[in-house]
Amino acid sequence: MKTKKAFLLLMFAFVLSGMTYAQLGTASVTHTSGDIETDKYFYNTYGNSTCPGLMTVTLPADALILYTDVSYDMTSDENSAVYRQKSQLRCVSTGGTNEASISSGASIYTPGTHSYSRTVDIANGITVGGDIDFELHAGATHYKHYCSTDSVKVDNNTWTITITYIPSGFPMQSLNPTPADGAIYVGLNDDLTWDFGADTDTYDVFWGIDNPPMTKWVDNEAAGATGTFDPGTMDETETYYWQVVSRNAIGYTS
Repeated sequence: MKTKKAFLLLMFAFVLSGMTYAQLGTASVTHTSGDIETDKYFYNTYGNSTCPGLMTVTLPADALILYTDVSYDMTSDENSAVYRQKSQLRCVSTGGTNEASISSGASIYTPGTHSYSRTVDIANGITVGGDIDFELHAGATHYKHYCSTDSVKVDNNTWTITITYIPSGFPMQSLNPTPADGAIYVGLNDDLTWDFGADTDTYDVFWGIDNPPMTKWVDNEAAGATGTFDPGTMDETETYYWQVVSRNAIGYTS
């Protein structure tokens, strides 16, 4: 049997490209209750600050978390230096995890303020929504205080957490594509099959040699448990791309 190369666009990254901004939810909170203390004995992932900053972000019930953005400033005074700053974000709600590494200040050997900003997945295991609790553990190497805002601190009004999520009831991404994602040996007359994600009412199929595929071959068809698409006979000299868009009254996911 002749074979050809094919590539599947049923990857998680395309969940975001298949949604408009308005269809995703965001929830954001900023810490405003004063500077956060640092603990001199917190400087690696095995330790804990005994005075972490605490913050809760509230989501709608059953929201599916996509990612969490965090930002904050830390200031070292004349008794310390920027490079001594240490910090780690932890999601302490059931299903949450800790960041795998410690964030350190820039290689600046004088006092000053350093800004931190990153995107993390430490809350992605929480699928029930509601209150999502975070702790910001902060420390500084080689200064004399256990918990204090002397020498190094997290500045008030700078620690912000923003969670981006899929609202409950949103159609979930299609699963288990056949041929598998990135398959390179596909029969020239093979059909494409997949399982629909939860809450999918209708679907579209895009297929072609463009990446991403621009031609819609199936438009707003009713979805069942599984889907099948017959692309006809493929050209063994081409690489093909395909995409399934799942829809319901709330929005769409691809």
